[in-house]
Amino acid sequence: MHRIHFLTIIFLLLLTSPLHADWTEESGILEPVEIFDQYYGTDQIGKVAQVVTDDFRNGQPESEWTAEVSRQLRDIQYERLDSEIKGIVTSGDTATVLVRVEINSLVGPVENDEVFRLIRDGDTWVIDEVEVVNEDIKPHGIEI
Repeated sequence: MHRIHFLTIIFLLLLTSPLHADWTEESGILEPVEIFDQYYGTDQIGKVAQVVTDDFRNGQPESEWTAEVSRQLRDIQYERLDSEIKGIVTSGDTATVLVRVEINSLVGPVENDEVFRLIRDGDTWVIDEVEVVNEDIKPHGIEI
């Protein structure tokens, strides 16, 4: 129940807050999200391991996490097709970025929102958590 309230608050903040016309003002926030978006599920997923926290990787070394996640994504034939950044909210050393994503896998096309939670680590931003919400699975193109 608390999770639903939290997500509702995040979405309301993203919808009611002025979305930054120039997101580059907050230097580097979007870079790890863009790296995740570009390389997650590809043979270069190791680049993603470099922009996430140890907690995100459950304490695994980058190489171990990369191998395990690569195998899992290959097994389900994961492919990111399209994405769009919908909003960003910052507060001190934390940021939340909402991304609308389309993927494909064994079950067929999927549309969902990904809520990225980032933290500032010195002068850089890193992804601490990604939560998938509003998942719309369309097995083999059939809406259910």
